[in-house]
Amino acid sequence: GLREYQAAVQSMEDEALAGVAACGNVESLVLEMRGDICRHVAAADPSDKAKMDREIQRLKSEVASGLQEVEKSVHTNEAREINRKIEPVLENYYRAWDNAAPVSRAGRNAEAYQKYLAEALSPFTGLKKALREETDYNQRLGARYAAEVAATGLD
Repeated sequence: GLREYQAAVQSMEDEALAGVAACGNVESLVLEMRGDICRHVAAADPSDKAKMDREIQRLKSEVASGLQEVEKSVHTNEAREINRKIEPVLENYYRAWDNAAPVSRAGRNAEAYQKYLAEALSPFTGLKKALREETDYNQRLGARYAAEVAATGLD
């Protein structure tokens, strides 16, 4: 009846849609950060590198806030298990940049690029996979809730 309909719609909003939106936002921020890291490594001017350093820090802060939003949409054990995969690969990605950044700041761009590629590629790929898994879970959850809504027979 109506209660089941309202519960399914509320769950869809609080869990599935919020999770998809939050994951998409975090993924976008991570991709923007990756672009800024590449700009940092390519820059010849130290002031450009300093600007990218500030931008990367801002993005890290936004990613942290975004991940808090993702966690608000986590309501099941399965979602918690999926969500737990994000933080370790994110930290590994940040560590890889932290290792390459001083080399880039020193103007040794080719070396910084090689260091970044060697250390960051695997964590970045893992991060994208973990975020995609979270998004896919939320999309499946949304589909399930939509089916529950449809099953109520209320049009």
